[in-house]
Amino acid sequence: MKKSIGITDWLALLLLSVLWGGSFFFNEIVLRQLSPFTLVFARVSLGALFLWVFILVGQSGSASSGSMLYGRFAVLAASLSYALGAIYGQKFSFSPRILTAGMLTAASIYLLPLVVFIDKPGNITIVNATWISMVSIALFSTAL
Repeated sequence: MKKSIGITDWLALLLLSVLWGGSFFFNEIVLRQLSPFTLVFARVSLGALFLWVFILVGQSGSASSGSMLYGRFAVLAASLSYALGAIYGQKFSFSPRILTAGMLTAASIYLLPLVVFIDKPGNITIVNATWISMVSIALFSTAL
């Protein structure tokens, strides 16, 4: 049983590519001024915030260097988290939006001590381009 891919599917794939691919552009701007921990914390925290607002207001909630190695591990851990969340959600009939908002909220809580104690963001003056890029990553590449 082979289903053909229609124009709507191709347009959705194109939109998804732009949203996810756009995060690289915004990451470059943010990383000129902030550390990766602060970027990730802001991304998942703002993403969780936007997603919870959407749930509550919108529709119902029906050979690498050490740092590269840590980054790869983080991607694998995030993928595992999403996979386990999907299995958990199917088993207990949770809405995918609520599970995603919960994962982003938990990630924000875990990242906060790293940002506070490692990055020490209290003395940073953030320019507008960084704020706009950070909100764009959180809203378009994380929450959506």
